[in-house]
Amino acid sequence: NGIAEDFEKMDITPYPNPTVDMVNIPLGTSIVGAVGLEVYNIEGKLVLSHESCENNSNVLSVDVSTLTNGLHTFNLKFEDDSTTSFRVVITK
Repeated sequence: NGIAEDFEKMDITPYPNPTVDMVNIPLGTSIVGAVGLEVYNIEGKLVLSHESCENNSNVLSVDVSTLTNGLHTFNLKFEDDSTTSFRVVITK
């Protein structure tokens, strides 16, 4: 019983995907508190990191305008140390 189990029940579909400058990550109402974010490019290199994105709404908006074209893996880490990941395509 925890955030991870609630999160697995959620339909996490980042939008828009593909995107040019911003991606919105719907977190629903069951996720509260800080959310850590790491973004890796297709080569596995860390290209964007936020230690603590405070989730004050149901959607986490991330500026990806500085990222290069291609497939990126987004890893989210929650206050209870649970994690999830998904992929987003950046197009310029």
